[in-house]
Amino acid sequence: MKQYNYCRNTKAFTRATEARLDELESRIQKRDVFLHPRHCTFKAPPKVGSGIVCYFDENLDEWLTALDYRGVPLYSTDNGQVTTTTHIGRVPDGMTELPPPDNESRWNGVEWVPDTEKIAARDLAHKLSNLRSHDIALFRMIWEIFNVGRNKGLWSAGDFPADLAAEVQEIKQKLDEIR
Repeated sequence: MKQYNYCRNTKAFTRATEARLDELESRIQKRDVFLHPRHCTFKAPPKVGSGIVCYFDENLDEWLTALDYRGVPLYSTDNGQVTTTTHIGRVPDGMTELPPPDNESRWNGVEWVPDTEKIAARDLAHKLSNLRSHDIALFRMIWEIFNVGRNKGLWSAGDFPADLAAEVQEIKQKLDEIR
């Protein structure tokens, strides 16, 4: 006789095995009596397709079916990070099967849409980095002009206020460290 085993936590069907005969009880009752271990039943589960799982409801003493997303990539609607679930049933709250198209999208409750705040922040950062690059190039050009003029005797270091010359020298050292 077949017995149908299920997981003690999720109650999901795991496998069918042959039931063991209880020889002592069978002799007493003069009929075949089988051992009935925990987390199994003699009722066969229904056949189910992909993405569906059957589980045993011990209170109802019957097999039920549910959606099965175990092992399926799911995406957090908060940050788009991929994860999986170990629970049976519908997609957990805060998760979706739909992957985000990029890192600049947000979940609107139905689908991923462009996150205008993230896009604006990225564009601003890009503009600032270009501005900084431009400022650095401009500073280097001014420094070179100053050095060429000084080397040609057009002016001396004394023509520059001492505090400004020290500040320019400090900025040049920092720029040299970056290179």
